[in-house]
Amino acid sequence: MPKSLLSLTAGIVLTALIFTGCFGGDDEADAQAQAQATAQAQAEAQAEAQAAAQAEAHEEAQAQAQAEPTEQAQEPAAEEQAQAEEPVEQAVEEEQAVSDLPPDQLEYGGQIRSSVITPDEPAQFRFEGSEGDLVRIRVDGLNGMDPVTTLQEPNRTDILTNDDESIANRDSLLIATLPSSGLQVIRVTPFDTASAGEFIVSIELLEPETVDDSAIISIGDTVEARLHTPGDIDTFEFAGTAGQVVRIRADGEIGADTYMEVFSPDGTFLALNDDSGHGVDAEVEVELTSTGNYRIDVYPAVVGRPSGERHRIGDYSFSVVSLPVTIEASGETATQLAGLALTYLDAIQQGDAITIFGLSGPEQINQTGWQSAQDVSRDLSRQQDVVTAGEPGELTAEIQGSHARIRLGINVPGGGLETLRFDAINVNGQWLVDFVERFSPTPTDAAAAADS
Repeated sequence: MPKSLLSLTAGIVLTALIFTGCFGGDDEADAQAQAQATAQAQAEAQAEAQAAAQAEAHEEAQAQAQAEPTEQAQEPAAEEQAQAEEPVEQAVEEEQAVSDLPPDQLEYGGQIRSSVITPDEPAQFRFEGSEGDLVRIRVDGLNGMDPVTTLQEPNRTDILTNDDESIANRDSLLIATLPSSGLQVIRVTPFDTASAGEFIVSIELLEPETVDDSAIISIGDTVEARLHTPGDIDTFEFAGTAGQVVRIRADGEIGADTYMEVFSPDGTFLALNDDSGHGVDAEVEVELTSTGNYRIDVYPAVVGRPSGERHRIGDYSFSVVSLPVTIEASGETATQLAGLALTYLDAIQQGDAITIFGLSGPEQINQTGWQSAQDVSRDLSRQQDVVTAGEPGELTAEIQGSHARIRLGINVPGGGLETLRFDAINVNGQWLVDFVERFSPTPTDAAAAADS
C-alpha cells in the first residue's frame, strides 16, 4: 500500500481512540457503542484507502496506455525518415553519375538542351562512336531557332551537313554511317543571327535491319516500304556521282499517296514532288550536281496541300535508277510515239476497250488489274475522265533509254489549253502506254480562257 494511504488510516484509528478515551462512560452500553463506532471508523477508513488505491492504479494505467502509442508512433516515424533519406541518397548518386559526363557529351539515346548565339560561334557536342555505326541526329530548334548541323569525324573531317529536315520543317536531321571510330563531333550553328536561340540535340543508334522502312540503297535498287502513320517519314540514301541523271520514284499502292523531298550531300534542298509519277505517286528526275550521299524523305501526302498535314498512308515501292541523257524523239521514233499517243487518246474518247488494252504496257495493266478488254470496259469511265473532248494540238516527245514521255496539248472547247502526258515503254520493239495523266491549265492559260 502507498505511504499516503497508511498515514491516512493511522490518523483515522488514532482519532477514534482519542474519541473513545475522552468520552468513554462507566456503563457497559456506552463502552459497547464506543467499540462499534471505532470498528465502523476503521471499516470506513479501509474502504476509503482501497478506493484511493484503485483510483491511483487507474491513473497509472491510463498514463501507461498513453505512453505506449507514442512509442509505437515513433517507430513508423523513424522508418519514414529512413525511407525519405533513400531517394535523397539515390538522387545524389544519379547526379554524381550524370556529372561524370562532360556537359557537351552525348550518349546514344540521349539529348541535350543548349543554345547558340551567332553563326560564327557554333555549339559543339561529342559522342563516342564506332566505325560502321548508323546514327540519326536531330536538332530541334525552339521558338523559331533555325539550326544548321554538321557531323564530323574525330579528325574533324565533315561527314554530313543538313540545314532543313524538310521543305516544311527547318529543324536539322542527319542519318549517316560513321566512317571511323572515336569521339565524333556535332556542330550546331544558327542559319543566321536572327535565327539564333535554344535547341535540343539528340542522337540514336539505328540498326539497318530494323530501321522503319528507311534504308541506304544503291542506284538500280528497288525496296518495298510502308507509310504506317500520318506522321511517318521514311528516309533513304544513295551514293551518286556528279553528272549522273537519276529517276527517283515512290510508287504507292492503292490508297497511298507519296510525297518526296530530295537533298544534296551537303544538305541543300534540291527538289520536291507530289504527283509527277503514276497517279498520285511522287517522282523526280534530277541531274546530280556533286558526288556524295543524297537523301530522300518520303511522306504520306494530302492532295492539294503538300506542305500541310499528310495522311495518305500505305505500301509503296522506292527506287533510284540511272537514266541516259534525255534526247528529243525524232525520225521514225517520233512518228511511232505520236501515233501511239493519238491512237490511245482517240480510243479513250471513243470507248474502244480493245484498242486501249492492246496498247497498254505492263505497268498500266498491273496497276489497273486488267486481264482482258472486258476489264477495260469496267474502268472506261475513269479513263475518260482523264481526257477531254478537245482537239489535239502540239505534241513533243523525249526518250530516256527504253522509256519515253509524250506531252500532247489539248485545245479545250471554249478556249484554253490543257496538257495530256503519256509515259511509254518499249517492249520488244513496240511502244506501249504505261501511264496517262492530264495537267490542268496553267494560270496564263486559264486567264486567256476567261478573257475569251
